[in-house]
Amino acid sequence: MSTHAHTVPSKATNTFGRDPQRPSHIMSQSTPPYAIKRISAGLSGPPDTAVHSFEVSNGSLSISMMDYGATLISVRAPDRDGKLDNVTLFSNKFGKNEMYMGVTVGRVANRVANGMFKLDGKDYTLATNNGPNSLHGGIQGFDKRMWEGKTFKNDKAVGVIFTLHSPDGDEGYPGFVTVQAIYSILIDQDVLEMDFRAETDAATPINLSNHAYWNLGGEDAGGKHIRKAHDHFLHVNASHILEVGPNQIPTGVLQPVEGTPFDLRDGSGSQLGNRIPLIDGGGKPGFDHCYVIEEYDPAASRRVTSTKGGKKEKGENVDKRKQAEAQGEMMEEEEEREEGKSIRNQARYMASLTEKESGRVMRVYGTQPGLQIYTANWLSEEKGEQHGAVCLETEFFPNAINDPTEGAAESVVLRPGQVYRHFTYHVFQTIPRERE
Repeated sequence: MSTHAHTVPSKATNTFGRDPQRPSHIMSQSTPPYAIKRISAGLSGPPDTAVHSFEVSNGSLSISMMDYGATLISVRAPDRDGKLDNVTLFSNKFGKNEMYMGVTVGRVANRVANGMFKLDGKDYTLATNNGPNSLHGGIQGFDKRMWEGKTFKNDKAVGVIFTLHSPDGDEGYPGFVTVQAIYSILIDQDVLEMDFRAETDAATPINLSNHAYWNLGGEDAGGKHIRKAHDHFLHVNASHILEVGPNQIPTGVLQPVEGTPFDLRDGSGSQLGNRIPLIDGGGKPGFDHCYVIEEYDPAASRRVTSTKGGKKEKGENVDKRKQAEAQGEMMEEEEEREEGKSIRNQARYMASLTEKESGRVMRVYGTQPGLQIYTANWLSEEKGEQHGAVCLETEFFPNAINDPTEGAAESVVLRPGQVYRHFTYHVFQTIPRERE
């Protein structure tokens, strides 16, 4: 059974799907909402390369990023008492961040089986880095590239626009691709947005995502996270996962979660500590599985733009926009807004992660059909890092380019004249302490 052609059941019941409201703890702005500084201490960057960090804040929620890998270094969010803590994990080893902490992954997130695929009758061979598979773009994926970073501010958000040009043949993928990864915080809400866009001059697979490791418990005085994935409660808006075979490659079967440890539909969330020991995450206990989110709209991930004579210069559309005068918008988004088709309105509720000791809750919405849940199974057991966080990777299905069902592989193929879109947002809120 194809994972792409199958019609998923009706929307699952959830108690987290309310529209985000303005948090009462957001402070008035007394300082500029963003700052830029160069990383100079604690990090050993690539030789002869100037690496910069970018910090943006709405006065409550704040993020720190760097241009190497378009990486999310930290997200500082308030707990129920207003105390700010970093709720993500980060590796300070440039080029050796094999666990992909906080990075932007591409060209294709997740796995491509055997590092091979066929497109328009031509066979392509990719760099392999996960046993026989190509994982997260290959050996030198987008996570190991220097992106061009530029801050922006408009009346709704502050953020950073990262731009990367990927040449034809990059890690084996065809076509010259221009990519934007836009990370921003809303001015009046504790909402982190991730907006991924791409254009190409030749047909190529595209599946972008961010690989943040979330730990909502916060840090101790020494900067160590004091909670584990086991302490978090997770609700997922999905009644099926993709069944996996050897090397975590989907078999093509949609596996119902009902009656299994994968069922995370309980309205109050399921404690992961009760589920992790029951699940094989590819050789280690824990989740490393893709959930099929209800009510996916394929139209949300593609936009058709005008071309000159059916052809397009390399990166022409993205470059001409000049990052839409640093407002974090592309020209076609203005057209969408006029038509009432903003991609923000097409994002669906996907999951909620809760850590009850701090009271933090993070609700995730997105436009893609898959949510890869990974509970940090392969972090060091010896150092006590295993299961130290939860990854909620919004993306298209793993190995989709090799799905044999007619038309299925086209779901992840970007062609000239199209604009790839993938929009995700994270809503940060708190819950009161439970009565004893």
